[in-house]
Amino acid sequence: MMSRLDTCGISFVRQMQKAWLVPLGVAVLAACGIGANHAGSATLFPVVVDGKWGYVDHNGKMIANPQYDEAADFSGGLGRVKLDHRYGFVDANGKLAIAAQFEEAGDFSEGLAWIRIDRRGFIDGSGRIVINPQFERASSFHDGLAAVRVGDRWGYVDRNGKLTVNPQFDEAADFSDRIAAVEIGNRWGYIDHDGKILVNPQFERAGGFHQGLAPVRVDDRWGYVDQSGKLVVNPQFKEAYEFSEGLARVRVGDKYGYIDRSGTLTINPQFEKAGDFHDSLAFATAHDRFGYVGKNGTFSVNPQFDEALDFFHSLARVKVERRWGYVDHGGHFVYNPTK
Repeated sequence: MMSRLDTCGISFVRQMQKAWLVPLGVAVLAACGIGANHAGSATLFPVVVDGKWGYVDHNGKMIANPQYDEAADFSGGLGRVKLDHRYGFVDANGKLAIAAQFEEAGDFSEGLAWIRIDRRGFIDGSGRIVINPQFERASSFHDGLAAVRVGDRWGYVDRNGKLTVNPQFDEAADFSDRIAAVEIGNRWGYIDHDGKILVNPQFERAGGFHQGLAPVRVDDRWGYVDQSGKLVVNPQFKEAYEFSEGLARVRVGDKYGYIDRSGTLTINPQFEKAGDFHDSLAFATAHDRFGYVGKNGTFSVNPQFDEALDFFHSLARVKVERRWGYVDHGGHFVYNPTK
């Protein structure tokens, strides 16, 4: 995806993938923060009709008529849209809640979203600028901090815009479990919430912590470390991704499977393409068709789609004959494919 960090083989899900907006035919960009004025709001789902984007609800009912050039998944009760070369946000009623006025924008996370007006700053859920645009780059907030670039170095700011970790890193990823991966001199390590080095930079690449483990690359192979930096799953995989719902996706040879926290393969590598588990289902392929597998590795939704994406708020976006729709956990369409 559009991450500035290619940290887990193809892409590293938790990092800057949330920072850019593209049509969902290419990627789904999802954040999980709570918008300042929209906590608990319903979630809508982006759809495209005759080249324009709108939103439907869980039942496939059109809530926001197709009128936007682009649209992203909801995060924090708001959906990011592009209209006439500018970005804004719609609310759960399908109304434009924050006018399309920004050169670029990210998703809401922890009540704030980055925006660009020449430089990057942050807005709250009402669209008010709360951190003035002043950074060359910026990521979303996680664990109360956001990575920002000042000059050619990365540091972190708090929700008041104060630099709590001075810019000093070549690259800086999002915090997760109050730990963040940072790059110093072509090697990756980890810092704590105060910017103190927890694990010395030593890895070729490093991902985020989930369930106490993070993927790292050593000698062109991926394994997993604990928060002390100790390798608990030896580097052996061509690709490795963050844990999700107790399992992590890994690539062995040219096939994907899944491991548990001990590094044991619980689902043997057998899929040419696969996603992470959400709602206990992960997309996977068989004979060039996409379906969804459960944690036992068998297909709960038979392979029948041209493409498929992760489940998000109980629905998943799938492609049939160049058209995209949404299915429920049983693989039944709640919104028939359109393009």
